[in-house]
Parts: sequence; structure tokens; C-alpha cells
Amino acid sequence: MTERNGDIAVFLDEFFPRRDEEQGDWDGVVTDAHSRRPRTFKPRRIVLAVAILGVLVTLTVVPALAVSEGWWFLTYDGAVKPSGPVVVAINPQADDPWMLVAFLTNSLNGNTELCYSWTPYNKGVGGGAMGCSSSAAALGEPNLPDPGATFATTSGVAYGPATLDVATVEAALGDGSTVQARVVTAPKALGAPLRFYVVRFPARESIMRIIGRDSEGRIIGTITIPDYMNVHHDS
Repeated sequence: MTERNGDIAVFLDEFFPRRDEEQGDWDGVVTDAHSRRPRTFKPRRIVLAVAILGVLVTLTVVPALAVSEGWWFLTYDGAVKPSGPVVVAINPQADDPWMLVAFLTNSLNGNTELCYSWTPYNKGVGGGAMGCSSSAAALGEPNLPDPGATFATTSGVAYGPATLDVATVEAALGDGSTVQARVVTAPKALGAPLRFYVVRFPARESIMRIIGRDSEGRIIGTITIPDYMNVHHDS
């Protein structure tokens, strides 16, 4: 399960020691049974083992989840209310303090909507952008009207949800080049079978299209970026 399996094995070996049974010597077995005292478990060590197992489970689960309290996009007047946990869809990288978080909410008409935000790692800090739309409008869904699936873009960053059929995502830029996106499957706790992508590109460049491909390299979704959504910064 983790790199700490060796530690758990030590504890299990102590609780359930291995015995080398003798073969064909009944008298020896009887003598050994009378002379051997029953081994008792040590409660303190059992608790310690359970505690270690609990920590390992916590380390596996907690990084994929985020506590709702404290996120800037849930604290302003009129903020939407999550119907489930706020999850970290894409964790920040070592040189990038930003991350993509997501949650589901119930809209006024009773439908389930997907909300996602590009936000700083420090959830107490404001900034970034957040929007909500139908979770059925992800990149890779068939027969979506123009410009395509739901997405968001800001200076040098584009991001959004994709179906599980989308294996890779790339952005086509105004200079004719393409940039590969980072694609991550959403945690199960989100409650929606989705992937998310984030692509970074030079802020001075325009992003023209977002293209999703399946595992065979076939295009299964395209988003056409309107000109007014491109934000340029000379650098």
C-alpha cells in the first residue's frame, strides 16, 4: 500500500510469530506444549499499530480532499453552497503555488452543477477565478454546441473538466504551436466521474483551441476560444 509496509510487517510478526513445527515427534510436541507459556498481546503496542495504520490511511486520503471552510470563493455574499466536499482536483507543483479545486452544488432549478476554481495553495488568500456549469458539459462529451465544453482561462492558463475518455489535452496557440496540458482524474469524493486539465502557455500568446484526445490519439472534443477571452500581457 505504501513505502511503510515494512513497519507494519514488523508489528504483525510480533503479534503472530512464525513457528517451525516439528514433524513426526509427538512426544516432543506434548513436552513443548507443557513448557511453553501462552503469549499475551501487549495492548500498548496494538494501539500503536492501529495508530500507524490510521496515519497511513490518512496520508492516502487527505491530500485528495479539502475542507470546505476557509476557501475564499465560499465566503463572499451570494457564494454557492457545495452539496459535497471541496476536492483538490489538481495539486500544485513544486514551482507553482496554484491549484485547481472543484465541488458539486445544487442549482436553483434542482440540477447538479460543477464548480471549479483556479486558486492559490493557501486557501485563506483571495484571488483566482471560480465558475459553475453543468457537469455534463465536459470536454469529450458528444454533440456539445459551440464553442464547446465548459472551460476557463486567464493570463497564461486554461483549465476545465473532461470526460474519462479524454486521455490527453493540448492547447493550440495563435503562433501555430501546441502545448500539452496536465490531465488528472478527479478524486472519487467529488461524486462525478471526471478528469481535469490545466495547461500553461506564454501570457503574450493567444490560445485558439483546446483539444481532447482519447487513448488512441483520436480527437473526441474541441473547444474554440472566443477572441474576447484572450488576455494579453507583454513580457
